[in-house]
Amino acid sequence: IDIQDLNEAPTILATVRSVSEAQTRGNVGLPVTGTDVATNAVEGTQLSYQLLGNAAALKIFTIGVSTGQLSVIPAGAYLLNYEDVSSYTVNVKVTDNGQGGHLSDQAVLTINILNENDAPTPAVMSVSLSIEENAVNDDLIGTFSGTDEDASDVLTYAVGTGNCWYENAPLGTP
Repeated sequence: IDIQDLNEAPTILATVRSVSEAQTRGNVGLPVTGTDVATNAVEGTQLSYQLLGNAAALKIFTIGVSTGQLSVIPAGAYLLNYEDVSSYTVNVKVTDNGQGGHLSDQAVLTINILNENDAPTPAVMSVSLSIEENAVNDDLIGTFSGTDEDASDVLTYAVGTGNCWYENAPLGTP
């Protein structure tokens, strides 16, 4: 009796990976792993990976065809921003090169974006204000504003030049 080993399909499980919104483009390090029960190198021990589905995610992420390493596309025009999109879902396809045809499996990959503290953006970078020489304390001479994508952050302002310095005044404080 001669028993021939047949090529079995590789398997991949649904996976969740997390990446900081500050992740640099091209940075690699999020493994996605498929397995193949084949024991003979001819029968499919080499696996290849592919991302499928979600067009927005495919503009940001790529996967190493032979390594399964997930990375941010090096020359991508899109940046990770938790405040815009906090997670992406794509399908990962793993395929073997076994005899008798290439077999494959697919699973859902969820990529959670981790929030980082974003720098606030001032409405103007510099401004010149004038005040009358007879002005009294608490006269309004200007209004400043800024934005911060982190909703929980409180913006504080500091003005200083010459002999005037006022620091850490919450928005709306004269």
